Amino acid sequence: WYPWRFGFTETHYWTAWITIGALVAHIGAKAAITRRALGRDGRTTAKAQQATRRPGDGLDRRAFLGGVAAAAGVVTVTTVGQTLRPLAPLDLLAPRDPTSKLNPQGLPINKSASGAGITQRAVGVAYRLRVDGTGIATPLSLTLADLRALPQHAAHLPIACVEGWSAAGHWRGVRLRDLLARAGAKPGASARVHSIERGGAYSVSEVNAIQVADGDTLLALELNGEPLHLDHGYPLRLIGPARPGVQQTKWVNRLEAT
Repeated sequence: WYPWRFGFTETHYWTAWITIGALVAHIGAKAAITRRALGRDGRTTAKAQQATRRPGDGLDRRAFLGGVAAAAGVVTVTTVGQTLRPLAPLDLLAPRDPTSKLNPQGLPINKSASGAGITQRAVGVAYRLRVDGTGIATPLSLTLADLRALPQHAAHLPIACVEGWSAAGHWRGVRLRDLLARAGAKPGASARVHSIERGGAYSVSEVNAIQVADGDTLLALELNGEPLHLDHGYPLRLIGPARPGVQQTKWVNRLEAT
C-alpha cells in the first residue's frame, strides 16, 4: 500500500537534479575554504586543531566510520531476510514478508489486481493475446487454450524488485521467441509487451533482442505448478532473466514485434 500517487522513478530523477543543484551551489560557496584547507596553511591549521582537541569535542574519523558501518550492518540484518529466508525471523524493518499468507503462490506482490483495476471478468472468456508489429508476416490472435496447446518451457527465475527484495519461483509458459517466430517476425527482432492495465507506469515493457532470444524469457501461464493467480498476472505475464521486477509485466494481452 502506497499512500502517495507519484511514480518512484520520476521522483528519483527529480531528486537527483535537486541534489546536483545543491552540490554545485555548495561547492561554489565553499571553494575558497576548500582551497585554503588543501593548501599548506590548511594543513598547518588542521594539525593545530588536532593538537588542541580535547576529550568530548566530538567523534573522530574512526569512530564516525565505525558508527556508519554498524548502522548499515543493523539495517542489512533486519531487512535481508526477505530474500535470504534463514534470516527471516530478524526482518524487523523489511517491507516484504515472503512467508505471509497474503502472498499468493508463495511470492510477494507489489501491486494487486484490484490495485491495478484488473478483474477476473476482464481476463475471462473473451481474452486474446495479439501478436503483431513491425515485420510480422502473420499476426496472431490466441486464446488461453491456444497458448496452453503450444510447446511449454519451464524456468526457475526470480522477481528481483528494485525496492530491495527478491523471490524466485518455478515458471512455465511459452517462449517469447517461439511466439514471434510463429508470427513470422524478422530474426533479431526486439519486442514490446503490453498489459491490460491502463495508466500504470509499467504497463508496457521493452524486451531487447538479446532477451527475446534467451530461451528462459517466457510469457508464463503457471507459477509453482499452478495457473497464475490473478495478483501474479493471470492469465499471462512476462518473466525473464536479468530484468527488474517492475519490467516483468503482468496481465499481458499484446506482444508487439519492434
